[in-house]
Amino acid sequence: MNLVYQYYLPYPGEIGKPDWVEIGKKSAEKYSKEIGAEYIYSEEKYMNSVLNVFESFRLFFDESFDCYDKILLLDIDTIVNTKDNIFDIEIEDVGMVHELGVYNRSAVPGALYNGGVQVWSKEGRIKARSLFDSKKHDHFHKETGKGETAYLNMMLFHHGFKITELESDWNRLNFQWSENNHFGKITHFNDIKKDKMYNHGK
Repeated sequence: MNLVYQYYLPYPGEIGKPDWVEIGKKSAEKYSKEIGAEYIYSEEKYMNSVLNVFESFRLFFDESFDCYDKILLLDIDTIVNTKDNIFDIEIEDVGMVHELGVYNRSAVPGALYNGGVQVWSKEGRIKARSLFDSKKHDHFHKETGKGETAYLNMMLFHHGFKITELESDWNRLNFQWSENNHFGKITHFNDIKKDKMYNHGK
C-alpha cells in the first residue's frame, strides 16, 4: 500500500489555521482516493525540531511508516490537478523535482531539488534513517540559517542517494508560472496568487 502524507504545524505566534491549509488537505485527500492510496494528515509534532519544515523527516525516522511501499510527501500549500498516479513512476531511493527543470544542470546558486513534493521508496526511507542523524538538521539550521530543502539536498548528495528526477509538472513552483500556464499536475503556490489557488481548489 502507498501513502500520501501531509502535515501542518503552526509557527509561534500564529493564531488559527489559514484557509489554504484546508484547501491543500482536501485536494490531497481527493487525489489519494483517486489513485487508491492511503492518506494521512497530521498536526502532531514528532521531530520536535527548531523549524516546523523538518517535520517532513518523520517519514523515515518514524518506523510506523515502514508498512507502506512508496510515500508521497506533499506540502500542505499545494493543489493536485491530475488523476495520473505518481506512484506509477519508477523511482530508486527518492523522486523529486529540480528547481531548474528536468536535466538542467546550469550552475545557479541555490537551485536544488525542491522538498515540496517527495516520493520515497521504502528502501530509500530505511537508508535515510540509517544515515541521517535525528537532530543534526537543527545544528545545520543554527549554523547556516537554512531549512529542510537545503539540508535534505546536502545529505542526499553526500551519501550518494539515487535520486529520480521527476518532470517539473509534478511540482510547479510559483516562479515557473506563466501568463497562460499557471498549473502543473501539482502546483506549489506559497504566498502569492493564493486567491487564484483558492478558486481553482474549490
